[in-house]
Amino acid sequence: WCQLYQASWFVRYHVRGIGPLLPTHIAAAAKSAWSEATKEVSVSQLQRDVSHAISALQAQPNAMVHRYELESRTELSSADILVRVGHRDVVVEVDGPTHYAYNDKYKRLGSSELRDVLLAAAGYRVLPMPYFVWEKLADLRPDEKLRELHKILHMVANDGSILWQTPEWCRRYGLPYEELTDSFRDSI
Repeated sequence: WCQLYQASWFVRYHVRGIGPLLPTHIAAAAKSAWSEATKEVSVSQLQRDVSHAISALQAQPNAMVHRYELESRTELSSADILVRVGHRDVVVEVDGPTHYAYNDKYKRLGSSELRDVLLAAAGYRVLPMPYFVWEKLADLRPDEKLRELHKILHMVANDGSILWQTPEWCRRYGLPYEELTDSFRDSI
């Protein structure tokens, strides 16, 4: 049911003029199942770590990071972290190992990609924060980590690009650029 609900949203945003994907009673059942399935949320330690860093960043003068919420709910999804960066709402989706293929730690699962596509279609800037990127940031001194997080958030808010997907950033932190960008480009 939940996948039907997500599919109907995908069609609504990406296929113009098709009308409702599901009959009314099935759409209602799918929405109800989705609401029930997403009612209970658990917050991982990784999500807590990222949210604490965003809280610390928010407290800095001139950071332009405001209105931070952990596990915010949208019509499409529960968002791990919703933050206002400048004048843009940015959803930070903290993706642990369960969001990646078992046999390829850089290959995102389609469900995570679909979630991000739907959030972006709803008007949010989306920052997927993979566990392996956060591990690289966690190794930095606290002031360096906040500086990098500030750059990452503002880049997403300004033009939708993701700093950790640039060749320079990957080289600096020892991540495989080609493998990483192919994974994010090919997931849907």
